[in-house]
Amino acid sequence: MPGADWSSKPDEGADGGAVLVKRGGTLNLEDSKLAHNNASGNGGAIANFGRTVLERTTIEDNHAKGNGGGIFNTGVLKIKESRITNNTAGANGGGIANGDTKEHKDSHEPKTSTYEPKLTIDNRATGTVEITKSTISHNTANGNGGGIYTNNGFVDISFAEIKDNTACDSGGGIYAKDTVLHLKKVTVENNKASNDGGGIFNTATNKKKNDKDKSYNDEHGDDRDHNQRGSATIDDSAITANNAGRRGGGIFNGDPDFIPGPVKDNDAIVTLRHSKVENNTAGNGGGIFNNRGTVRLIDTKVKKNTANDTNKAYDVAGGVVNNDGTVKVDDESIITDNDPRNCAGKVPGCFA
Repeated sequence: MPGADWSSKPDEGADGGAVLVKRGGTLNLEDSKLAHNNASGNGGAIANFGRTVLERTTIEDNHAKGNGGGIFNTGVLKIKESRITNNTAGANGGGIANGDTKEHKDSHEPKTSTYEPKLTIDNRATGTVEITKSTISHNTANGNGGGIYTNNGFVDISFAEIKDNTACDSGGGIYAKDTVLHLKKVTVENNKASNDGGGIFNTATNKKKNDKDKSYNDEHGDDRDHNQRGSATIDDSAITANNAGRRGGGIFNGDPDFIPGPVKDNDAIVTLRHSKVENNTAGNGGGIFNNRGTVRLIDTKVKKNTANDTNKAYDVAGGVVNNDGTVKVDDESIITDNDPRNCAGKVPGCFA
């Protein structure tokens, strides 16, 4: 639909303020703009349960009472050379919400969705998102994921900017739960979260996982391993100038809960390669906060991050905080010039 400009469309249903793409349906938008739309459910501009491709398209100033201020997706969503900006969500995903939302009705989500999402073989909704040469900016979520919220899906982002987004809970730039997340040459900058993960929040639920995500395989014809859920791989990217009110100014990884008792490892894994985590701020773990998960640094710089919590009851560090998890640092990585010190917890190769 080249050249379309769909604005101020009346709210005609719960999902998809401008467009509802049902399962089996297809939407292609080129050189278009969707603006000033509202959804009483999910997807302020677009609710996609089928296949949607956006090229050189702007999704701007839309609002969803539920999830996905700009776009809600449980199908296949491809975005190229486009802008997702100034959208708001009453629940999760100010710019984009992807995958399962059923587990979050106790935090902000209204029961207004009118269309059943595509399910995996364990009856959880999933979605696939590919974003290339695009900008996700100035979006706001009342819950998690100011820029992007994804749960139980697959998200691949390359040559893109995720900046100036806000989450009233966690994941200012990206909130990823049980997701296979890959960033390549991405800038995550100046995002804010009231709680954890100013730039990126990554976690896993530790639930029993299936060997394969059969719905994804049917769609794409490959055998992507479902057991990778909860993994974030970040290549040649910059996580800079983000802010979290509690933990993980740049990145929070692992278990969001700090419950006394036996320690259980979290399956969440973050791998940073040839990247930098710089000038981020949080109460603790200005650069990275890892709670019972796994963080791997490969030729990566963590520097000039700040922790501003003055509570002396626990260890505070500006660079990397590891709480009952695993952090691996290779010889090419550098953790330096963080305030008030570089590391807390067991971080091999780091001089506090």
